[in-house]
Amino acid sequence: MSGPRVGRLLRKSGSVHVSPRDLLGNPRFRRALLAQLTSQTFDAACTLLLAKVFLFGTPGGPAAGQIISAALTAAVPLLVGGPIAAIVVDRFPRRRILLAGQAIRGAVAFTYLVLEMTGSTHFVYPLAAFALCVGRVLYTARVASVRHLVRQHELVGADSLMLTVSSVAGVSGATVGAAMFMTVGPGGFVVAGLGHLLAAVLYGFVTTDLGGGTDRLASSTRRTLAALRRPKIRYAIVTTTAHRAGVGVIVATVVMHGETFGGAAEAWYGSVLGMSALGAFLATLTAEWFNERLKRRAIATAVFVIAVMCSTPTVTGAPTPAVLGSILVLGFAFQTLRVCSDATVQKNAPRGTGGRVFSAYDISYNSAFLAGFVVAASLEPFVRPSLVAVIVAAWFACGACVSLVLSRGEDINKPDVRVLPRAVPSVGTVPSTP
Repeated sequence: MSGPRVGRLLRKSGSVHVSPRDLLGNPRFRRALLAQLTSQTFDAACTLLLAKVFLFGTPGGPAAGQIISAALTAAVPLLVGGPIAAIVVDRFPRRRILLAGQAIRGAVAFTYLVLEMTGSTHFVYPLAAFALCVGRVLYTARVASVRHLVRQHELVGADSLMLTVSSVAGVSGATVGAAMFMTVGPGGFVVAGLGHLLAAVLYGFVTTDLGGGTDRLASSTRRTLAALRRPKIRYAIVTTTAHRAGVGVIVATVVMHGETFGGAAEAWYGSVLGMSALGAFLATLTAEWFNERLKRRAIATAVFVIAVMCSTPTVTGAPTPAVLGSILVLGFAFQTLRVCSDATVQKNAPRGTGGRVFSAYDISYNSAFLAGFVVAASLEPFVRPSLVAVIVAAWFACGACVSLVLSRGEDINKPDVRVLPRAVPSVGTVPSTP
């Protein structure tokens, strides 16, 4: 491979290392991270309580019809809450959104208890859908705010640390929710509500301007669409969405054919999703390491090549350890790509469009994952798993080719840049190239 081609894939020596310790030394980011941890912990606790109190005991395993139903149900808050978040996060100050959103979450938790005490369970589902939409708004506001808290070359490390905190919050929140259910039953909703109010207080200590509101630049829909066509943003959306769609097909196919591996369907379903989540968690710990050594094009191409190799053992009757191992690697590969794509979108979205651009990107790859579930479930009665494996492998191979040739608008002869000192404001321009 010639020198210029290598230059398109590898970063030159001298990249600045960004460690979690460095990021936590930034008080603005540290406060925001603590508020996020509190928010997501009590959100997970509330979700577990909701399932235990209102939904526990729903019969049936992961059949094709149920896979489609679950995907469509998950799509509702994504496709409704996502566009709402795109508008709200740019129109109103994001700090105020985070404060108000946590207060609303607290009120929702208290309302769950009222519904349980009065037996008005038919209101639970629309209220839960509303809460999920609020969650999409908060997620978009949080992610769009990151570039106001850290320097541009720290975005990948910051996103990795935030996703790691999300994983920790999910586990700790489930533990807290289970403990509350066993001790106080539905009364745990009160604790969850107070936890969300505590998160609102913690966000109050984040005094940094997080963007949005009256200080934003007026941004039309046309300007937002133009931003989505920017080479780097377009590249991030296309590669991340394409990869996520293939992963959705594989995960759904593996879940639906759990009978070939023995054991309860629920246990197999949990094992598959658990290995995918474990791979994603491990990727949040290493994404910055890959980012320091490889350019975006190299990372995107590598994850597609890895996906090609993992496609066959997942759905062709390979031993259970090989199947679960492939699912773990797929989860790791996608999350590595996602963390880097997040940073690319955050950095390159023009001022005034950050919320809408990131929301469009988020909706794109998450919808692709759900679409993959629907496609796999629709093909299941007519297509053998081996043929599904061939189709998905071909899809990933095409993705690898596209990731190599699709323009990112980058100058391969441009030398790697050096980062500016900590004294430079976080919203300043740091000429790095996520």
